[in-house]
Amino acid sequence: MIDNEQQQIGQASDRLAERIADPIIKGQRRLAVILNQRVNRYSKKRQQWLLMIFCGIAICGIITCLAVPFGRTAMQRQSFQPSHIGLPSDRPPKTNH
Repeated sequence: MIDNEQQQIGQASDRLAERIADPIIKGQRRLAVILNQRVNRYSKKRQQWLLMIFCGIAICGIITCLAVPFGRTAMQRQSFQPSHIGLPSDRPPKTNH
């Protein structure tokens, strides 16, 4: 009896997941068709050129994200103050008895 209930719950979950995923997948397919049509208008040389530009921008962004936090200015400019390392977040207020 429990297995039957679990199976029904599983089937209901699958139907819900399918209802949610179906429009997302259809939208992705439509977007892929549109992008393919746009890109296929260009010559192969132009496609390679666009790919190189995109990869160059992506590589520059990755290098920037990796280099900036570890740069000399970031190391010298530590303005953060650790508030409660090793202590509870909600400390009771100090009271004078």
